[in-house]
Amino acid sequence: MATLTFLQARNRVHWVWGIFNLNVALWCLGLFLAGVAQSSQMSLLYWRLALVSNTFISVFLYHLIYSLCKLNEKRLLILIYLQGVLFALIALFYKPFLSEVRLIFNTIYYAKATPLISLWFLVFSFTTGIAFYRILQFVKTAHGEEKTQALYLFWGMIVGFAGGFTIALPLYDIPIYPGWHFLICIYAGIFTFSILRHRFLDIRVGLIRMLIPVCILTAILFVLCFIYFKMTLFSVASLSVAILCSLLAFIVFAYSTKRVHQIWAVFNVIVAVWGLANFAGGMSVTPEKALIFWRLECVVTTFLSVVYYHVIAEFCGIHRPRMLLFAYIQGILFVPLIIFSKHFLGSTYYAFDSMHYYKATILFTLWALIWFLITGSAFIELHKFIKRSKGIIKTQALYMFWAPLLGHTGGAITIIPAFGIPLYPAFHFSVCVYAAVMTYAMFRYQLMDIRIAVTRLGVFVVVYSLVLGIPFGLVVLGKPWLINILGENWFWAPMVTLLVLATSGPFIYLFVQRKAEDVLLQEERRINSLLTQASYGMTTIRNLTKLLDFIVDVLRKILGVEKAEVFILNQAINEYELKALVGENGILTVNGETALIEDLMKRRVPLGGDEIKSRAESDPDSANIQDILSEMNRISCSVIVPIAIDSALLGFIVLGDRKGKETYSNELLNVLGVLGNQAALAVKNCYFLEEEAARMEKLGLEERRVSLDHLTSSMAHEIDNPMMVIHGQVEGLQEAFQDLRISMPDDLRERVDKSMEYILEARSRVSGMIQAIKEYSRKTTGLLKLIKIYEVEEGYWKLFGYEFKREENRQIKYIKEISDNLPYILGDKIQLEEVFFNLANNAIHAVQRSEVKEIKLRIFQKN
Repeated sequence: MATLTFLQARNRVHWVWGIFNLNVALWCLGLFLAGVAQSSQMSLLYWRLALVSNTFISVFLYHLIYSLCKLNEKRLLILIYLQGVLFALIALFYKPFLSEVRLIFNTIYYAKATPLISLWFLVFSFTTGIAFYRILQFVKTAHGEEKTQALYLFWGMIVGFAGGFTIALPLYDIPIYPGWHFLICIYAGIFTFSILRHRFLDIRVGLIRMLIPVCILTAILFVLCFIYFKMTLFSVASLSVAILCSLLAFIVFAYSTKRVHQIWAVFNVIVAVWGLANFAGGMSVTPEKALIFWRLECVVTTFLSVVYYHVIAEFCGIHRPRMLLFAYIQGILFVPLIIFSKHFLGSTYYAFDSMHYYKATILFTLWALIWFLITGSAFIELHKFIKRSKGIIKTQALYMFWAPLLGHTGGAITIIPAFGIPLYPAFHFSVCVYAAVMTYAMFRYQLMDIRIAVTRLGVFVVVYSLVLGIPFGLVVLGKPWLINILGENWFWAPMVTLLVLATSGPFIYLFVQRKAEDVLLQEERRINSLLTQASYGMTTIRNLTKLLDFIVDVLRKILGVEKAEVFILNQAINEYELKALVGENGILTVNGETALIEDLMKRRVPLGGDEIKSRAESDPDSANIQDILSEMNRISCSVIVPIAIDSALLGFIVLGDRKGKETYSNELLNVLGVLGNQAALAVKNCYFLEEEAARMEKLGLEERRVSLDHLTSSMAHEIDNPMMVIHGQVEGLQEAFQDLRISMPDDLRERVDKSMEYILEARSRVSGMIQAIKEYSRKTTGLLKLIKIYEVEEGYWKLFGYEFKREENRQIKYIKEISDNLPYILGDKIQLEEVFFNLANNAIHAVQRSEVKEIKLRIFQKN
């Protein structure tokens, strides 16, 4: 825990937490050395060292709470450190502090309490009590994740300190065996769980990264055990399975979000117990004791096949209750036979000069056949599921097929010696590999291609076979040669070799792994590079249609997708419309208010169909996730890439399956996210350019209209001037003809008068039209003035009345019904005339194809 924290430390809380764990480790080391000391003098020295570390446990605990809860008690913190330093110096150099030890339980030289130790113990208890009181106060006021983390810290520390305080009881002659400090392991486990489940102190990722070094250190520890405690290779493999699967079960329980995870965790627990039973059976020194553990191993093995079938049924969604019921019932029926019947395992024999191994019977053979039947059924169901699945789920299913095949094969080899076949049963070490890969596949769907997993596994096996195999070879095969050369110190040769290889092993492993992955990922990295280049190049395209066609064409060529579509938002109707596609045409629009659109706007990252399926399985009661899944199924896609900028979702890209069933890795999804962001910038740029072009066109039309209005006004003025001349000349002619009228014949005089009146009337009409045109061509001010509706109608009729006199409109009967004495109204005369023009023009078009060709204008006061 200390090493993990130091590697991931990012703030003061992390550093204090790491120092606290290191101090607890030093305290336990001191207790260990004091407990194994062979003399009272050595034990006394180690007790002093243990008490020094013990002094600072309470100090660092308070400092941890001080930093985590952001307390404002700096003086108290300084005082606590000062008392810790003072007591540490007293414990080291002042003999009356600890003057004697005594032998208790006939095994341990234990310290005896003195008045100074009692004072030290009171100060230690007081400091610890303050720390617990402060964290309890913080729990009462905290909320959410902070409160959860604080509760883990409080209860974990309670368990650990309760175990640690029992060490003080024998100091006062209280005859309780000092072994309850093992509870500190539980406290460490609780914190590890909180790191995994609730990201306590933000070092969850570091714990995962430490798994490989922990496995390496465990392997080194096993080598040492093999050398000094005479463990067989079978025992080493069995104990490895037990420890690793216990760790994996713990991790799965911490991560579990759905039923299949929980069943898989139970399976890991069963495998761990199976490995422990094998270990105990292989290490047993008597046939009777070995037989007991072999029976336990068979009981556990019975349920390995049952629970594995249950895992596969849950993962593949298989509903075969009869088969599952049969598997559990046969397992329950075999348990009493295995435990009590002498016809199942009747005897043992000494095998391989190292262990008492069991002998197979007819009943055992029947049991083994049923076991293989159930396990084989699980593999067949999984194989069928692989054939009908695709994408990430298929990749995960491949993990779950090949890794268990390796593990079950290694485990099944352990029964071969039971039939008298001299094959050493050590291949069950492959169960460790199988369990690790299965757990990895269960939680890391999209992070790695299975080729990479196999490559890393192969490199790891090769490198560490050499790292561990060479020292093993020196021990097993080179021992006589080393004794001749080095004598009694022969074991230093394999130890130094192990140290050198274990140190260089990780560097060799990483170097070879990087080279192998460069070869395997060459194509994927090429694809990522091309997509990145395309995403930054699309901003140069200015036409929206060309841009969207470019996007789907690039994705089709680079990714090899079966379908690529781009949907763009139509703000007028709040729907996303299909604007470009490659492949089969699906739906044309997507409503802008669906749960899918809300999720894309909120997360703004590519959304995978398998990810949504996983979220739906984890939370089947969530209506929102179910709606998203339903909408994605309707669209029929593997990945949706949002085209989002600022707070707006301009559109999204729909991608189907890739040809060859390649998966969308995390790296590829990240690149697609960059492409979506660049597409949003390009779309926004196209919108801006289109709006600017429309604005410029509008400005051009407005200028033309203003020019036309000016021209119309000028023409009206120029026409009106000659009409005034005509009016003046006609009046002059009338005066000139006044004297001639007497001498004119009556018919000629009448014709002249009518002609003069007709000319004056026509001139008056033209002048009225000219005046109306001049008024209409003036730019409206938008101000409302008091006007008579008669004036509006008169101006409209002067300009539009000729439309009813055209040849094609003469059949239309125009009727005006305008009430008398209408009041003034507030309005703009020019705009009201435009309203009349539009109504009349629309009416003419409307009645041209109707039987009744009549248009009526009615103006009246309603109230």
